[in-house]
Amino acid sequence: MRKKLLLLSAAAVLLAVVWIYPRGVYQACTFTALDVGQGDAILIQTSDHQDILIDGGPDDTVVDRLSQALPAGDRDIELMVLTHPHADHVNGLVAVAERFTVRRVLATSLPYQQRAYETWHALLGEQHVPVTNALAGQRYVVGAATFDVLWPAQDLTKKNIVGDNAAEGGGVNDASVVLKLSCGGSSAMLMGDASSDIEDRILDGGADVRAGLLKVGHHGSRFSSSVRWLQAVNATWAVISVGAGNRYYHPHPTALLRLKQAGLTIWRTDERGDVQLKTDGHGGWEKGGG
Repeated sequence: MRKKLLLLSAAAVLLAVVWIYPRGVYQACTFTALDVGQGDAILIQTSDHQDILIDGGPDDTVVDRLSQALPAGDRDIELMVLTHPHADHVNGLVAVAERFTVRRVLATSLPYQQRAYETWHALLGEQHVPVTNALAGQRYVVGAATFDVLWPAQDLTKKNIVGDNAAEGGGVNDASVVLKLSCGGSSAMLMGDASSDIEDRILDGGADVRAGLLKVGHHGSRFSSSVRWLQAVNATWAVISVGAGNRYYHPHPTALLRLKQAGLTIWRTDERGDVQLKTDGHGGWEKGGG
């Protein structure tokens, strides 16, 4: 009888904890596309106070944006990701590495001669920051957030990029680290600057790309976000990180048309400034404070 009462008491305590702390409260994430002009800088914040920065934009604007987005006194970046070493993604990471404490880094393994890229690597070495080369199949858990690497599918350390054209896709863009974020039952696809060719390769490999949020590839270039890709992801929200009046004509009208025809709600940093969404506890995303 005493044992039965103890079991009932334990069950009551468990039920009370579940009631007081609803399912998902420890699994919340906030996604913010920081307004850094023509470039990418994505901040993921978890309810257990982990900060993940994906790319840093073209200059040190990202430092000011981070200082506004993070709690006062928070100078730690638990995971920094560099999708690929073009200036509009890597330049700002130099300033972040100088002014914040970076705990670990996930990056493309592509060799590339670019001053900020080389400076950034040197800083990480001086600070003894662990750097992992991204490869499809890897999984990284950072607090409540899980990141699955979907691309690149091979080690790029010996790859020779010839005829790189940043405007059209391919080359360095197609070395982008593509991630799927999962948090509290919600998912997001984070595309870097990968082109439709990479989208097709990921799909042909059988990856589960379904997600409620799509960080649109290559700032809305017409060479990304194919109809096939949009149908497979089946997202509700599309976020485009892009600078106003940029010389690449991003986002391109044909890409915007595909996004609209797929029924996506489109938010752009050139129109809204910082774009923020948060997990809604029901497998989707909802408007955040930005």
